[in-house]
Amino acid sequence: VTHQHIYGLLFKLLLPVFNKHNIHCETIEYPEQLNEMALKFDTLVFIASPSYLVRTCEYFNQTLNQSITRIFCSGGALSEAVAKRFHQQHNHSIYEIYGSTETGGIAWRQQALNNKWLLFPNHKVEWLSDETLMLESDFLAKGTLFQTDDRVLLNGRTFDLLGRVDRIIKLHEKRLSLDELEQLLQSIPLISESYCLLLNNNTLAIVIALSDQNNLPQTSVEKKVLVEQCKARLKSSFDASLLPRKWRFVTKLPYNTQGKLVKSKIEQLFR
Repeated sequence: VTHQHIYGLLFKLLLPVFNKHNIHCETIEYPEQLNEMALKFDTLVFIASPSYLVRTCEYFNQTLNQSITRIFCSGGALSEAVAKRFHQQHNHSIYEIYGSTETGGIAWRQQALNNKWLLFPNHKVEWLSDETLMLESDFLAKGTLFQTDDRVLLNGRTFDLLGRVDRIIKLHEKRLSLDELEQLLQSIPLISESYCLLLNNNTLAIVIALSDQNNLPQTSVEKKVLVEQCKARLKSSFDASLLPRKWRFVTKLPYNTQGKLVKSKIEQLFR
């Protein structure tokens, strides 16, 4: 990841400086570059984004697995499927960091071992009525409180992320969390990622990235079978009126160099 945002600055630059580690300045774009580095260095700490790990998790070779001591990941949600795949195939429990530019790190987890987020030491939080957190932290100015944009289920010093407040919509007079819908779909093994959005005509649409590009539907019949499989999973938790009306299947979701989803490119798929 680049050092031009807070996660990259803290983990790619400040972390190695304070731990007296060498910094490899070249941005790693392809798994082959990592495999080559494993031949040069006995130990590697890899600072990555969720979008990179989704694209490359199948291509880590044995030499690289032995060289990497830790993988850090932030900047977005890492799917449970990818976290578990890394642990099963590569024996790595990825360190995920939850936070923002405004707050710095709030919590961390190793999802393959425990999917609960653990607050960093000295952080104090209050669970508000809208299920968000009010945070008091040493990373904030003294006396400053910060309300997060994410809904959580708090239990002591740990919590589950439920989704962003602004990702809750009203559709057909019913309340719908787009994040919860996506998370349920991503529990299907052949799905690696998904993104749900409300189009301008108030139609719910979804883009799904499949974990194996060989599963991409080639005909309308194959697409219909895949859509019905997804709907069957959603109907267990969502009313039929809240299911997406438009479906697109792709090999990967569009991300920029910062690891952020490019929503304008997703919208283009429905024009």
